[in-house]
Amino acid sequence: MISSHSEQKIYILVTSDEPNNVILGHAAFAKQAGLNPVFVFPFRNQKHDLKAYIKYETLRMNFIFSTDGLFKYVVSIFKYIYHTRKLINEKNSKVLAIDLTGVVAAAILKINGNKIYALVNDNFSARYKMPKLLFLLLRWLEGRSYAITSEVCIFPSKIRYEILGSPRLKKVEYLPNILHNDYAPEWFGSKGEDLKVLLCGWLVKSRGLDIINEIIKYSDDRIKFVLMGSGDNEMISELCKNKNVQYIKHGSRNEALSIMSEIDINLALYNPDILINRYALPQKIYDSLMIGCPLLVNSEVQMSQDLSEKELCFTVMYRNTKGIATILNSYVKNKEKLKDMSERILKYNNENLSYTDVTNQGVDIYSKIAEQ
Repeated sequence: MISSHSEQKIYILVTSDEPNNVILGHAAFAKQAGLNPVFVFPFRNQKHDLKAYIKYETLRMNFIFSTDGLFKYVVSIFKYIYHTRKLINEKNSKVLAIDLTGVVAAAILKINGNKIYALVNDNFSARYKMPKLLFLLLRWLEGRSYAITSEVCIFPSKIRYEILGSPRLKKVEYLPNILHNDYAPEWFGSKGEDLKVLLCGWLVKSRGLDIINEIIKYSDDRIKFVLMGSGDNEMISELCKNKNVQYIKHGSRNEALSIMSEIDINLALYNPDILINRYALPQKIYDSLMIGCPLLVNSEVQMSQDLSEKELCFTVMYRNTKGIATILNSYVKNKEKLKDMSERILKYNNENLSYTDVTNQGVDIYSKIAEQ
């Protein structure tokens, strides 16, 4: 559906055409606020289903953005900047730049009189393990980029602003990664004797993929692992050689929720050596809470502490693969006991998490942007 010409466009700069439900959520808030979101993105090596963008206009950058090695990544950034300037040639328009890469590309648009807004969904300086001095320098540069370029910076939580060093920004807004609940299938777990465990989302080494083989080694043969998403194709292919591993390619959020309702435990595993992983705010945790799906989150993730205290998830240290397997093994013959956790999760979700409140907050943020 194309919006009317009376609506102001807001260009959303992303580095991948892979549908990101959090960014799509922000686009929905912007649309409700009277803006016309236009997604601007390059190709990636993997092909993605673009039906998630059917409600929005899109502009395609005619190149493949590659992250295969530092050289290709740097070249891709320069191409990204060039195509951004080529495609968005208007003046006095609004641009929502996603993370540091988007803000860097949008800087040249600011010179032409466009207003830049930043959605800091992922702190760039906290993504990688690096020497402290290099981290502090990169963090400072990231903070300065937002301060110089952006009229408003939107963070999913205050902690994400704080790990950026709490730089002086023109305006800061906070909007949690709690997505709409239009489709919320009831969790009922898997059928049969097997215990089904899900690892979904961005499937890479630092998000649990590196320890799955070790977990399998200590696990009962009746525990089946379901991988769903996209990421490191080589690691995914290697894991799929194991008869107890099933792989489902990236699907829509509704498809992910449907699968989540039919598995027994949802894994949220984040390598704590990477700073941002310790402060992860995963959509899959919020989705699990919404439908009542039992969770296992490694204990180094800050979010797990509160959930564990309320008995809403299992926790164990990331590298304690034997401990993770022990928890899974204990429920192979006692799957019915997971229903107790599911009931606690649903009660907590109903009492503490409100998509309506987040929607109102999101629409309010983008209404103010529309007025600028």
